Amino acid sequence: MRPALTLILPGLLLACDPAKDDTPSEFLDRDNDGFPETEDCNDLDAQIHPDAVEICDNIDNNCDGSIDGEDAFDAAAWFVDRDGDGFGQDGDFIYACEQPAGYTQDRTDCNDDDLTAYPGAAEVCDGVDNDCDGVIDEGTALDAQLWYRDGDEDGYGAELASVKSCTQPEGYVEDNTDCNDGNPDMNPGADEICNGLDDDCDTLVDDDDPGVVSDDNWIPDADGDQWGEEGATWVMACEQPLGYVHVDQEGDCDDDNPVVNPDQAELCGDDIDNDCDGNVDEPDAPNLLAWYVDNDGDGYGAAGSSPIYACENQDPRVPNDLDCYDYDADINPDAEETCYDGVDQNCDGESDYDCDLDGFDSVDYGGADCEDSEELANPDRAEVCGDGLDNDCNGDVDPCGLAASLYGEADGDAAGTSVAGGGDVNGDGRDDVIIGAPYHNSTLIEDAVAVGAAYIVYGPSSATASLSSASDATIEGAAEQDQLGSAVAIVGDQNRDGMADVLVGAFGEDSGGATAGAAYLFSGPFSGTISADDAIASFYGEITDDRAGAAVANAGDIDGDRTADLLIGAFQGGLSTGKEYADAGYAYLIYGPATGEIDLSFADTRFIGVHGGENAGTSLDGAGDFNGDGTKDIVIGAPFARPDGVYYGAAYVVFGPPPEGDVSLEEADRTYRGVNSGDTAGYSVAGIGDMNGDGRDDIAIGAPQSDAGAEGSGAVYIVAGAASSGSLSGATAILVGEDRDDSAGSAVSRGGDIDGDGVPDVLVGARLDDYGGSNAGAGYVVFGPLLGTVDLSEAEGKVIGEAENDFMGAAISTAGDTDGDGADDFVVGAEGSDGNGTNSGAAYIIRGGGW
Repeated sequence: MRPALTLILPGLLLACDPAKDDTPSEFLDRDNDGFPETEDCNDLDAQIHPDAVEICDNIDNNCDGSIDGEDAFDAAAWFVDRDGDGFGQDGDFIYACEQPAGYTQDRTDCNDDDLTAYPGAAEVCDGVDNDCDGVIDEGTALDAQLWYRDGDEDGYGAELASVKSCTQPEGYVEDNTDCNDGNPDMNPGADEICNGLDDDCDTLVDDDDPGVVSDDNWIPDADGDQWGEEGATWVMACEQPLGYVHVDQEGDCDDDNPVVNPDQAELCGDDIDNDCDGNVDEPDAPNLLAWYVDNDGDGYGAAGSSPIYACENQDPRVPNDLDCYDYDADINPDAEETCYDGVDQNCDGESDYDCDLDGFDSVDYGGADCEDSEELANPDRAEVCGDGLDNDCNGDVDPCGLAASLYGEADGDAAGTSVAGGGDVNGDGRDDVIIGAPYHNSTLIEDAVAVGAAYIVYGPSSATASLSSASDATIEGAAEQDQLGSAVAIVGDQNRDGMADVLVGAFGEDSGGATAGAAYLFSGPFSGTISADDAIASFYGEITDDRAGAAVANAGDIDGDRTADLLIGAFQGGLSTGKEYADAGYAYLIYGPATGEIDLSFADTRFIGVHGGENAGTSLDGAGDFNGDGTKDIVIGAPFARPDGVYYGAAYVVFGPPPEGDVSLEEADRTYRGVNSGDTAGYSVAGIGDMNGDGRDDIAIGAPQSDAGAEGSGAVYIVAGAASSGSLSGATAILVGEDRDDSAGSAVSRGGDIDGDGVPDVLVGARLDDYGGSNAGAGYVVFGPLLGTVDLSEAEGKVIGEAENDFMGAAISTAGDTDGDGADDFVVGAEGSDGNGTNSGAAYIIRGGGW
């Protein structure tokens, strides 16, 4: 471009030749804009001429001599800004291309005389519309104050109901400490009063607030006689403090003595102001003492003599008339009684010929007491085996001879937890017994604890020894914690070899699940140590915690095939009438003969408890022919059954043969419930034979928590064959425990014929009886027939535990005739005995006959 300019410049220079005339010509229009150069201020730019529109471009577009004047087409309007806040006010403005001093393009200032008022300014409480929003001092002002609603107009506001404002709104206050803005009597300035409210808003109500103001004042009552100590300092409280009474009850003159206060009558002769009237033993006291003549001077007045009444001592008279013979100083209530001299030395009014005070005079003086120095011997007492007394005064001392004392092998074995007998398992013609020890440790498996054991003892036995030497064979559990021996039974001849077989429970066995339980059938004869794995039949619980084998029994021949059938209880079985109910309980019937391994879900009949928690199958037994139809029946105990919704406990009788499969005990042919809630009727059950001679077999039902004799004494109910369902209060006979908490009925069994009279007898266990020491326990022999209520103190025989906590009677059973003398014997367990180590347990065989 520069060379071209170089070429042009010479021409320009020629055009500006000074020799030429430079005077504007009125005819020359170089830019062809219609204006000659004499009128055009820039004739080289067609956009500049007198008719052009002036615009803001720093050029005099219309040649009026003014550049970018206020008449420029695109000049902006500028509004005066008097207060210099950058905002002008509409109405006072000029046009200009550039901002003039003191002007601004904004015209939104609401007050152009106040530098603090303009759009966007912070609103403050000053009476000015600072932010030009048309509102003066609104609640959003920077320095606006919080005000709290005072709905109850008590001068205190509610913290959660507030507004901001430059001035106090009506109904609002500065305070926010009102805890109840709907109650003018509740605020921080109020007094705390006794109304269940936090009146002064300090979060403490009534007596919890140390500043409470109460109309009630209270005074100490140290002796609890409802009278406050006279002159004591009172306290203010809404509720009566412990150890205080209302101040209106002030006036106790001796607040350490509950029988001294204004309500008491004045008593004579005690030198006490009993009624707090300021006078002691006043003559007009309402309870004057009676003073009796004391002829013999022994301190006791003559019985039946006439007294005189006074508060003061009337010596030589005395304030009692207890002397039965006032002419002999050696005769009075403090004298020592001399029996059999015909004189009542101690004035107790008792027979002088009943020295042991048991209600029977000595036989030496025309009475019936054979041992008048021992209250445990009289015609109403049960004969106690082994105590050296003729307890029942029938002329025989301890006729119930102890045949054998058999002790557990080691600490904790709990031998005697279960016992059974009444069958010949070795074919020698004598009945044998079996004894369970569920916590016995294995001798077959190293370090296996609580496998459990069942000991076979052939009859007759006369040992006093450990079961390790006194038993003829031992059956042990197959695994740790199987607890074999939890229940035992002799069940007849299953394999038809001419010898009775045994059924043993192991309620801790795990094949069907943890503690599903099991039962094992063994065939004799037996010798040595046998494992549960050697059983001819094994029956396994269905699921975890069923506890199958907690009870086992001989059902008798229910199906008529000449082979005894089996009963197995699982008291924690979980189904009930088609619904899941924990611990409703099961009882299983298995028809014999049985062999092999059998899941109890395949039992011939499964009896199911009616409700959850009733523990049906805790006890069970063959009931004999209860209804007299020629077929054997079954009895099943459920100690926590709740007929009619009450926990009476119950025993169910099912007539044989029952349907196969599942049978709800709700459909039992007979249901016998306890008499009162908590009786635990059905804790034990037994078929006992035909006691009343009506041709139908009878049953016994134990209720160890019954209060029939005393609280927790326990009871056993004898129910005659075919008796109608209902409360056991209608039982044929009731055997009641001797004393409180004996738990009679903790075990029950048929006794066979112990006295040889041809009538069945009954055996009763009372595991908490205290005759031999606290909880030593006892077993009773009660001869049939029975009718009405019988106190077990009148039983024909009683066997007692050797020491406290033996728990004798937790298990009891007929033993059959172990010695061949024609009379049935029995066996009783004492699971807590320490005879061969702590809780080693024991079982005792007692001879029948001669009772």
